[in-house]
Formats: sequence, structure tokens, C-alpha cells
Amino acid sequence: MRSRLFPLLILLVSLFGCGSSTKQEGQATPLIYDFRPGRANLNPGTSTLLLANFVGGSASIDQGVGVISSGVPVSISPTTSTTYTLTVKGTSGDPATASTTVTVGPTAVDISPAQLSLAAGQTQTFSANVTGLTDTRVVWSAEGGTITQQGRFTAGAIPGAYLISAQSLGLSTLCAKAFVTVVAGAPPPPVSVSVSVPTAVLSTGRSTTFSAQVTGSANGAVTWTASAGSISATGVFTAPASPGVVIITATSVADPSKSASTNLTVIAAPVATGLAAAKGTLTVGSATTLTPTFANGTATLGTSGVGSSQLSAAATSGVAVATGPLGATTTFTLTVTNAAGDTATASTTVSAVAAPVATGLVAAKGTLTVGSATTLTPTFANGTATLGTSGVGSSQLSAAASSGLAVATGPLGATTTFTLTVTNAAGDTATASTTVS
Repeated sequence: MRSRLFPLLILLVSLFGCGSSTKQEGQATPLIYDFRPGRANLNPGTSTLLLANFVGGSASIDQGVGVISSGVPVSISPTTSTTYTLTVKGTSGDPATASTTVTVGPTAVDISPAQLSLAAGQTQTFSANVTGLTDTRVVWSAEGGTITQQGRFTAGAIPGAYLISAQSLGLSTLCAKAFVTVVAGAPPPPVSVSVSVPTAVLSTGRSTTFSAQVTGSANGAVTWTASAGSISATGVFTAPASPGVVIITATSVADPSKSASTNLTVIAAPVATGLAAAKGTLTVGSATTLTPTFANGTATLGTSGVGSSQLSAAATSGVAVATGPLGATTTFTLTVTNAAGDTATASTTVSAVAAPVATGLVAAKGTLTVGSATTLTPTFANGTATLGTSGVGSSQLSAAASSGLAVATGPLGATTTFTLTVTNAAGDTATASTTVS
């Protein structure tokens, strides 16, 4: 039933018209042909245009609007319902006047764009927004061209000033008008849109900016949409958290039937989980191995910062790489790069310390009587020392000997060999021994 009633409603609305213009009759000069608002009903805080067509004098509008020109709309923003009076004064005789009222309230129709110029044959899509009514449908009508019931207007071949009307189906007295000037000239080329692609591949969570070019229209604005992730009004796209192919679309504001799309491949971001050294501290001249752990990319391993590859230009996750002998404390960096060129890094530092030195262990008496004692004086560097009789690392005499300070042996019951063991931070050792008979 509704599909049969809708065309009938359109016909009835068209017959009754979209409001009435105010015309001054019966006076030769000055003469007012037309005086009307773009919208006779406004929501609070909004604006509309007033248009007057007249001849034979200069004109002004009250309510603070001021002097106007024929055929040139002026913007008004009344805060309450207001009646506007147009006065046209000629060089002689009585002035001509006309009035129109703009009602401010909860119900209104808003038409966009409200004013523009088009070349003959050019098209423009208008939109209407109905507030304060449950039924938000409108009927479109136009002068100076043709318009569809979707608001798509095509300018005719005759130049001039024309009106586009959107009338509410829910309340026939509620309507809005747009002012269109059709100018002479060949029909413009059709609107087309193209999209500039900054990159074909992007990592998850990363951003890039798209741009669009619109030809065939003075309005180069576009609206952006993305099938996944998000894109701002200015074309800044942020990739989603999951990999996949995303379709980016730019749609012309001047002609929403024209758009352009491009595909963007979203891939996983590179991950550098860690870089583990088999030994974090070693003696100068020694070597260790480094084991990288990473995903979603190829990896290099080196000592000259991000991207260096002195150790490996193609490291494998979980496979150790030898450092070679180190002459000093060194920081190694793992750099993981994915197909989008994004990187992730992990670093570790291997400390290199001096080799331990055990210079000597000197007994105050090298031969003594059974039951007698003597002292031992160690000399060493680059480590901590133990002193004992049970071989390397024993500490029966001292667990923390000091270089150059004598340590007592206690009574000896037999010939005894004493050993000094020096250990550095890397765990390497050096020894010196002496035998007391």
C-alpha cells in the first residue's frame, strides 16, 4: 500500500507547491517580483537565506539586515520567529514593500547546499534533513533543470537564477529552498576521483595518510571510508590489529556517485622478543654466543646500532651466533624488519673484563721444623683471591686474600704445597703456588 501512496503524495505536494512567495502587485515602479526565505521554518541556532527580486529602486530589509541587491541572497539567523519587510524606494512615488515571516521552532527542513552556481548540464546532489517530525521524507522539485527524488539536480541549458525545493511529506507547509544560478557554457567534464597510494603494505597499528584528487568539479572534497581499521576526514588511516587486505575508498562530495578505491595489505608488525648472551661478562679476548628471538620479519645482528649486521645479515630466531673475541665491553643489537619496512629492536651488552693475574705466592720460610708455622704473601691483580692447600680454589687459609698481605699457615706436620687462585668477574682464573718443606 505504501508503494502506491508515495507517488500520489508527491503529486499532491507538487500541486500545492512549497510555500508561497510574497509579491507586490499593481505598481509600475519600483516593483518587487519576489521576496522569500530559503527556509520559512528554522530550528533555534540555525540560519537561512533571504532572496529578493525587484526593479526600479534601491532596497533594504529591516530587522538589522540592511541594504541588499536584487537577486543576491543574504544570510539571516533569527533567534525567534521574525517578520522581515523589504522596502524598495524609487526616484519618485511611493516605495514598494513586501514582507515574509521566518518561524523559529522545533520543526524544520534543512537543505544543503543552500546556494551555488552550476554550468549548464552540470549536476549536484542536494540533501534534506527534516527535524521535529517522525516522517522525514521530502518531495524534491526544481526550476531551471531536472531533479530526481533522490535530490540529484541537473542544470538546464538556459542561464538564470532558479530554486530547488524540498517539501516535507509529513507536513506540507514545511519546506526549504536552495538558490541555484545556472551560468552559460559548455557542460563540464564528468566528475572523477583518483586516490594516491602512499604505500601498498602497512604494519598492524601503524598509520599513513591517503590523498585524493577530484576532477570535473570545483569542489575537491571527498569522504573517506575503510573496510577495516579507521580513517579520518583528512585521509589519515590507522591499520587494524589483524593482518589482511583493507579497501580504502574516497567518494566525491560534489557527486557522491563518483568514487575511487585502492587496496592496502596490512601485515603483522615485527617483534624482537630478546637477545640473550651465553655469557654476559667475559675476559678480554674471549668470545661468547648470542641467541636472538624474534618474529614477523627478517633480522640482522651487529654492534653498530640498529640495522647493523657485523655478526649476521640473516639471523635465525632461536639459533645462536658467535661474537668472536671481544676487546672491550660491547652492546649488540638485534634489528627485525618486516615487508612494510617497519623495525623492532632488542639489545644486550656483554661486559669484557681484564684477565686475572696471579703474580706469585712467597713463603717467609721455605723450610721449617715439623710443628712450626710460617706466613705466605700473595701478589695478584684483576680479581678476587683464595689461598689454600687443597688445590685451585681452596680456601683453607683465606677465602678473601689481599694482594701483598701475609697470611699465617698455622703449624705444619709435613711438606705442604699452597696455591693462590685469582678469579675475575668472568669466572676465569689464574694461579700461583709455593711449597713449604
